[in-house]
Amino acid sequence: MGDGVSHDAFSEPSGSQTGTFSWTHTPVGAPSGVMVFVMRVDGASADVVTGVTYGGVSMSTAMLAQDNTGEPGNCHAWILGSGIPTGPQTVQVTTTAGTHYAGAVTVTSVGNTALISGTAVEGDGTLSEQNVNDGSPGSPSLRYAGGFSGLNSPPSVGANSTSLQSIDDGTVSVVICRETTAGQGSRPVGFSSATTDDRAFVHIGFKEV
Repeated sequence: MGDGVSHDAFSEPSGSQTGTFSWTHTPVGAPSGVMVFVMRVDGASADVVTGVTYGGVSMSTAMLAQDNTGEPGNCHAWILGSGIPTGPQTVQVTTTAGTHYAGAVTVTSVGNTALISGTAVEGDGTLSEQNVNDGSPGSPSLRYAGGFSGLNSPPSVGANSTSLQSIDDGTVSVVICRETTAGQGSRPVGFSSATTDDRAFVHIGFKEV
């Protein structure tokens, strides 16, 4: 094991997107992990993302959260932990319909990375940071959260998290954050709101392999 996983860079397309879309992600270092969050905001919860690529390399689906009533929406996370090209790369999101926001993160580590399965939060309710447990692999892991909210104003990050994206789309909002300090074990990441509203959030992360 090395020194663990570190946050590298974040990028996003300009505004909301319809149909298939792409943008350029510019990492700072040589990435050992890529995660892309895609949030649907057009009043439907069906998952219409059929694939995501980074530099032409296909990514794997990591977790999907859906809110099906009230103000429907979803958040779909995709991940790549090996075979990652270096330098600026195109992120492409292929969809069959809908309007989406998105964001991409890269991380660095000594070796390849793997997904830490976490928690999906769906349906009406409040928001709080969720614990994501890496099983204590021997080096620090790094956790991320992203989501769609029915809140008119984007929710704030929790005490242990750092905001990467916060977008007010009028009657709904989309947000992405990361764990401020990497670590091992069961650790919190996410957002905070005491107001009950529609939610579709995923809380996941990267660990070294």
